[in-house]
Amino acid sequence: MKKKTTSSLNRNGGVLIEGAKAVGKTEIGKKITKSFIQIDASENEIEALKMNLQKVLEGEKPRCIDEWQIIPQIWNLVRKEIDETQGRNLFVLTGSSSPLLNNQNIHSGAFRIGRVLLSTLTLTEKGTSSKKINFLDLCSENKFSELSHDKFDDIIKEICVGGWPRNIGLSADDSMENVKEYIKNVINFDSQKLSYKVKPILFERFLSSLSRNIAHDVKDATLAKDTNISDETVRNYLNVCSEMYLTKTLHVWNTHIRSSKGMRTKPKVYFLDPSIAVASLGITQAKLSSDYETLGFFFENLVIRDFSVYAQLINAKTFFYADLDNLEIDLILEFEDETWSAFEIKLGSDKGTQEGIKNLKKFFSKLDERKQKLMKSLNVITAKNASYTTEDGINVISFQQIFFEN
Repeated sequence: MKKKTTSSLNRNGGVLIEGAKAVGKTEIGKKITKSFIQIDASENEIEALKMNLQKVLEGEKPRCIDEWQIIPQIWNLVRKEIDETQGRNLFVLTGSSSPLLNNQNIHSGAFRIGRVLLSTLTLTEKGTSSKKINFLDLCSENKFSELSHDKFDDIIKEICVGGWPRNIGLSADDSMENVKEYIKNVINFDSQKLSYKVKPILFERFLSSLSRNIAHDVKDATLAKDTNISDETVRNYLNVCSEMYLTKTLHVWNTHIRSSKGMRTKPKVYFLDPSIAVASLGITQAKLSSDYETLGFFFENLVIRDFSVYAQLINAKTFFYADLDNLEIDLILEFEDETWSAFEIKLGSDKGTQEGIKNLKKFFSKLDERKQKLMKSLNVITAKNASYTTEDGINVISFQQIFFEN
């Protein structure tokens, strides 16, 4: 992601690195700039900066402005400086919440400030992929000879410890404790800095409910009943999660199908990292390994995390498919030339894998001829199967073998 950020900075006057706390935004910002200022300081320092905002811009360029959203006026100030100088490679802004979502007085920054969304580390970045299958080959018409699978227990550990940079080198138990503390800080401190103030006890309960319903197109009413809050509060809490980059939303793929029946429209919500769901529910590795249903949904969240990062690197869009016949495909990647690849995500039992293959075939048959011709690949991603291509041309791929290299 450092390469993509540098590329954006070279093309624009500035680049905004977005993402949740503790995903490495500041570290990347420091590495690609020559001067640095941190806005997330004491109240007195913040008030002093507000009295002389021009000081924020002073320093060797490119300059990193960390946690700029604490003083939202910085955005327009940076944009104005870029306009006046007509320069490139000037500013890197990093932020762990997004006032842009609700502030109509902030200019979009189009053609001035690029945007890069930073996630937790993928298996490629952590070095835990066995690096047998390049993601780019998976999104093409390549076929795969059988490759042996990796250890299933490693997947459970990946789900539980997550891809947090500061957990690298720690034991699984210490990593999981760190994520629990992270969630507590989000609930009790970070969420209180936003314009909409959550009630910590209710928000904690809400995150637990969302964790139980992750990877579902769940209704607001279901979360409201489970948490004992109103539908409106559910929507507000979902907005808070989005504003802090804790969640990712997948929308239904807009396509043409042969059937006269329509599509479902409710989006699906995933966590930034599946370890958030594990921590919110207080699940141990042992308990998760014995609960295949929950493990399946958390594994889906893990795959969506990595594939969303890889998709961003190649400017692909992420969707899922769901129709009123209750046919659902977990992930659709649509590329810049309108070609696409589809993915079912299964733990890897023979029954589950065959179900994934069956769903992909049924899904493909529903598409109109134009969409069918744009297909690059159909794939079942598993947690423990060997990787191979079926006689029907569908790839069955072990997730741990996938890596990204461009």
